Amino acid sequence: MDLEAQVQEKASGMLGGGSFLHKSISKLKIEMKKTKLERKEKKRKLLLVHITLDFLPWCFLIKHRIPT
Repeated sequence: MDLEAQVQEKASGMLGGGSFLHKSISKLKIEMKKTKLERKEKKRKLLLVHITLDFLPWCFLIKHRIPT
Protein backbone atom coordinates (compact mmCIF):
# COMPACT_ATOMS: atom_id res chain seq x y z
CA MET A 1 0.00 0.00 0.00
CA ASP A 2 1.50 3.32 -1.00
CA LEU A 3 1.54 6.45 1.11
CA GLU A 4 -1.30 8.18 -0.75
CA ALA A 5 -3.65 5.23 -0.24
CA GLN A 6 -2.81 5.14 3.48
CA VAL A 7 -3.55 8.86 3.78
CA GLN A 8 -6.85 8.41 1.92
CA GLU A 9 -7.83 5.53 4.21
CA LYS A 10 -7.00 7.49 7.35
CA ALA A 11 -8.90 10.53 6.09
CA SER A 12 -11.99 8.48 5.26
CA GLY A 13 -11.70 6.69 8.61
CA MET A 14 -11.48 10.02 10.43
CA LEU A 15 -14.47 11.38 8.56
CA GLY A 16 -16.47 8.23 9.26
CA GLY A 17 -15.45 8.37 12.91
CA GLY A 18 -16.32 12.05 13.05
CA SER A 19 -19.80 11.53 11.68
CA PHE A 20 -20.31 8.61 14.08
CA LEU A 21 -19.17 10.81 16.95
CA HIS A 22 -21.49 13.58 15.78
CA LYS A 23 -24.40 11.13 15.66
CA SER A 24 -23.69 9.83 19.15
CA ILE A 25 -23.36 13.37 20.50
CA SER A 26 -26.70 14.35 18.97
CA LYS A 27 -28.28 11.17 20.40
CA LEU A 28 -26.85 12.07 23.80
CA LYS A 29 -28.29 15.58 23.53
CA ILE A 30 -31.71 14.16 22.68
CA GLU A 31 -31.51 11.77 25.64
CA MET A 32 -30.50 14.65 27.93
CA LYS A 33 -33.49 16.68 26.74
CA LYS A 34 -35.79 13.72 27.38
CA THR A 35 -34.48 13.21 30.90
CA LYS A 36 -34.72 16.95 31.55
CA LEU A 37 -38.36 16.93 30.45
CA GLU A 38 -39.05 13.83 32.53
CA ARG A 39 -37.55 15.53 35.58
CA LYS A 40 -39.70 18.62 34.98
CA GLU A 41 -42.77 16.41 34.66
CA LYS A 42 -41.93 14.58 37.90
CA LYS A 43 -41.45 17.91 39.71
CA ARG A 44 -44.77 19.14 38.38
CA LYS A 45 -46.54 15.99 39.56
CA LEU A 46 -44.88 16.18 42.97
CA LEU A 47 -45.89 19.82 43.30
CA LEU A 48 -49.46 18.91 42.38
CA VAL A 49 -49.46 16.15 45.01
CA HIS A 50 -48.10 18.55 47.64
CA ILE A 51 -50.69 21.19 46.80
CA THR A 52 -53.44 18.57 46.95
CA LEU A 53 -52.18 17.25 50.28
CA ASP A 54 -52.02 20.81 51.62
CA PHE A 55 -55.63 21.50 50.64
CA LEU A 56 -57.17 18.19 51.68
CA PRO A 57 -57.09 18.86 55.44
CA TRP A 58 -58.66 22.29 54.88
CA CYS A 59 -61.42 20.79 52.75
CA PHE A 60 -62.00 18.15 55.40
CA LEU A 61 -62.14 20.77 58.16
CA ILE A 62 -64.43 23.09 56.23
CA LYS A 63 -66.74 20.23 55.29
CA HIS A 64 -67.08 19.05 58.88
CA ARG A 65 -67.19 22.47 60.55
CA ILE A 66 -70.00 23.89 58.46
CA PRO A 67 -73.25 21.93 58.75
CA THR A 68 -74.90 21.48 55.39
